[in-house]
Amino acid sequence: MKIKKVNILPNALTSGNLICGLLSIMLVWQDKYLPAAWLILAAMLFDFMDGKVARMLGGSSEFGKELDSLADVVSFGVAPAFLIYATYLFYYGIVGALVASSFVVFGALRLARFNIQNIIEYFIGLPIPSGGGLLAGIVLSNYAFHPSLVMGLVIVTGIMMVSEFRYANLKHLNKNSVDWRRFFMFMSGMGLLVLLLRGKLVLAVFLVYLVSGPLGVDWEKMVIKDHYQMDKNEENTEGEEV
Repeated sequence: MKIKKVNILPNALTSGNLICGLLSIMLVWQDKYLPAAWLILAAMLFDFMDGKVARMLGGSSEFGKELDSLADVVSFGVAPAFLIYATYLFYYGIVGALVASSFVVFGALRLARFNIQNIIEYFIGLPIPSGGGLLAGIVLSNYAFHPSLVMGLVIVTGIMMVSEFRYANLKHLNKNSVDWRRFFMFMSGMGLLVLLLRGKLVLAVFLVYLVSGPLGVDWEKMVIKDHYQMDKNEENTEGEEV
């Protein structure tokens, strides 16, 4: 199959995502848990950039979509599961291994469902990068959580990935739709959290996002212009039956 030139850069970024996931697994094998967790977050950056670059260049393709899903399974499924098993769940032997494995299975199911739904306004179920980021955040917090608490959180996170709860998708926001005053206030709040939580910030951010689905929090309304939201709602209702 011939790959178009506009697809090369997005696919290269997706490959960077995959490489970060593989390197994370290798570092876990060497008992270097903190660098392994940071590599999962680095994979998230590549995952964000590949889609953004693809949209900018008009290089979105089915090949890129499938490659992205395969990379996500490794970087946000296998790598975080291996990391959390090595740091916490190994205490429970085969049960811990099965719980870690279930996280990967739930993540794969989440990606398979996402690929056939083609919904861009929001996510159905917790996105797997957020699930993997949460597990990495547990390790980065450097807090001595009880293994049973971590096991429960891994199970809940996996279930949230295959749930029907809606989660905000901010990838399509742009400079024209963002209310910069609200955005500045939001980022100021994040900056305050950085000072207060420090190493626990990553975990706190992903935990807040995890519960935002069941709570029905609309993060988009916090940073988007009111008139843009109204226009969007009108577009979404044009095809509805009366």
